[in-house]
Amino acid sequence: MKDDVSYKLIAIKNQQVDNNQHTPVQLTDFLSVLVINKRADEYNSEQPVLFTSNYILNFLESNMEFVRAEEVIKIFIMQRKFRLTLSFIEKTKAPFKIEFFIMAIEANAYEIAFYLMNVYEESII
Repeated sequence: MKDDVSYKLIAIKNQQVDNNQHTPVQLTDFLSVLVINKRADEYNSEQPVLFTSNYILNFLESNMEFVRAEEVIKIFIMQRKFRLTLSFIEKTKAPFKIEFFIMAIEANAYEIAFYLMNVYEESII
């Protein structure tokens, strides 16, 4: 893993850390590693893709009983994964939450924010 995203994951999981600064490992932790490490070298587009969007969506589908849709959507938004976010929202029919829009703005994921604004305009305004 190239970046420390633990503070983001704690916020997504809505959990407190214990005295050793740990939270229980959950599927969201594993998913965040898959999303962050799509390529061995993220700055070299000639590197093979380790975890394609289809691979990630199939992984989530096969583990749907353990998936919390809200957490997954937040991870995708924070990593600015536009197609993954939209595909997952459509596949799970997850209800819209204003947090998704706010998080997209904060993560500079403007394409996701514009999509959410377009589709859920009455909920946002």
